[in-house]
Amino acid sequence: MIIIFPYFINNFFSLLEFPLFYQFFNQDYINTFNFYCDVYFKGINNFLDSIYDDYKFLKTTIDLESLKNNNNIYYNSIVKLDEFISKNVLNNMYNKIIEASNSIKELINSFNVNEFDKKNDTLRQELSLKIDTLLKNIVKLIDFYNNVNKILNIQKKLSPFPFIDKFLKMYFTYIQNIQDLSNYPIDILLNLTLKNVSFINTLEKNYSYMVDLIKLYLQNENIKDQNLGTLITHYEELLDFVNAIRYAIGGVYQIITGNIEKLDKKEVELLFIQINQASNGIFQKQTEIQNFINNTFQTPFDLYLLFLKSIKEYKNEAKEEIIQNILIEFNNFVLSFFTNPLIYYNFNNEEYKIIYEKLKNTKQNISAQTLLFPLNIDLSPNDFILMKELMPIFKENGFDIEEFGTSSIIVNAYPDVIQTQEIKHVIENTLENFRINQIAEIKDIRENFIRSMAKSMAVQYGQILTKPEMLKLITELLALNDFTFSPTGKRIFKEIDREEISGYFKK
Repeated sequence: MIIIFPYFINNFFSLLEFPLFYQFFNQDYINTFNFYCDVYFKGINNFLDSIYDDYKFLKTTIDLESLKNNNNIYYNSIVKLDEFISKNVLNNMYNKIIEASNSIKELINSFNVNEFDKKNDTLRQELSLKIDTLLKNIVKLIDFYNNVNKILNIQKKLSPFPFIDKFLKMYFTYIQNIQDLSNYPIDILLNLTLKNVSFINTLEKNYSYMVDLIKLYLQNENIKDQNLGTLITHYEELLDFVNAIRYAIGGVYQIITGNIEKLDKKEVELLFIQINQASNGIFQKQTEIQNFINNTFQTPFDLYLLFLKSIKEYKNEAKEEIIQNILIEFNNFVLSFFTNPLIYYNFNNEEYKIIYEKLKNTKQNISAQTLLFPLNIDLSPNDFILMKELMPIFKENGFDIEEFGTSSIIVNAYPDVIQTQEIKHVIENTLENFRINQIAEIKDIRENFIRSMAKSMAVQYGQILTKPEMLKLITELLALNDFTFSPTGKRIFKEIDREEISGYFKK
């Protein structure tokens, strides 16, 4: 049996793999684990709430009499679910999951990092038993969730979008019971209404960005392009569908919150029809746009770069959000990445390029941060000789360094673009990179220094970045005139088309 866990549960178990299978355990791991525990526990709480909401939704929208007559298996499943709810089985599962999870957290935090190598077998055995207990209870909870959704899936879909589909089904039963709503769960319909408002607002922003960026590109290039004009028309038609849903959902909200005193059932039903037709219209138009892009442009990546190029001139403060939306919009067209923006990869070339351009274009000395306690760094004899030669350039770039003894230096101040704990790393690696660049015959001393320092300050290979950090780097990268290659000529992003991906599996 294959069980698909929600992402927060999957990530929690993935973190437990490090001490369990890879024998990796240190203070950074414990800090990361504790940080993610908050996400995990919040996810479990929300998951339980969603199961209860889905159960109420099921009981409200399903025709039990019809199900009893036509599908006895599913009817018996609902009876069993009712029994679970009435006997508080679901809450008992939840309490056992929380208890087992807290037990694992206490175990991880009670272990001495320095003694891990000596006692790892004991830790792994104890951890394995606790994980087994947790896993059994999580599987039971997910089994309940799957049974609810298995029954929900037999219902006819009213919209290709899950949020809208659930909303329409709930609203349909509202219309059917409009004369007597005493037992109707208004809270679920209201919650679905608000979720759809958020969903529609996101769609509206996405497609408005697309239209604005294409128009900005045509304006800046001072050209008329029939294909891009057609694409603008497609996106504007999408926005018409989105606005139709927005208007109708606004009407539903006014009705269910009691702001309309006299209800016309025909108008109430027309709102249902409008949302149903417009949501299907959005899906059809999205498919049409995908086909148009694939058939019109030599590669969808050309259009993708057009959007990214236009962002530089776009007068909108939410540039990071716009980039994220473009990445999502083009997810179906291209596999593109900035040195692969996934959690175990990095943005080394991107940040290298960004820092390089900042240092190169600095017209005056970089602002410095004075150390409360000067830092002593011991250098090798060769590095000490090179440091004396480069001391003036270090000073230009925010460092205040003086010689100390025969092979040491004292750092009194450092550029405020780096952290205190990075000072030693940046200095030592700048010297090392400078020497490597000399071998590569980079003759200009300042150019060599800028490249060396930028590379030492950039995010390192294997370093994990958060989503906001990734988006910040992409935004800064796109502000540059040339964001295609790093200072050493390495590509910063790459397109892999479907044929190339398929080729990996045909060998």
